[in-house]
Amino acid sequence: MLSRPLHSCQPSLAPGEPVGAVGPDHTLLQRQIEATDAQIGRLVYDLYDLTPAEALAQVEIAKSAWLEAARAEGKPIPVPRYRPVIYQAAS
Repeated sequence: MLSRPLHSCQPSLAPGEPVGAVGPDHTLLQRQIEATDAQIGRLVYDLYDLTPAEALAQVEIAKSAWLEAARAEGKPIPVPRYRPVIYQAAS
């Protein structure tokens, strides 16, 4: 159970700051998320004794199986939305 409502975990905007603005709090939060993702990745590699390449291969296998099942059942396949920060800065 969360100790506070999920929406209270989101950074709030400063007065007059446009929605979608990227400020120091957002940048810090993004860096923390990326560091946590990397830490989770390392823990998974260690837990299953996988190299990053082997872990990626497993993700590709799971993705293919999910897509095949979704197509077979006629379920919609969502358009990918995730775009790493490095590519967002380039556009």
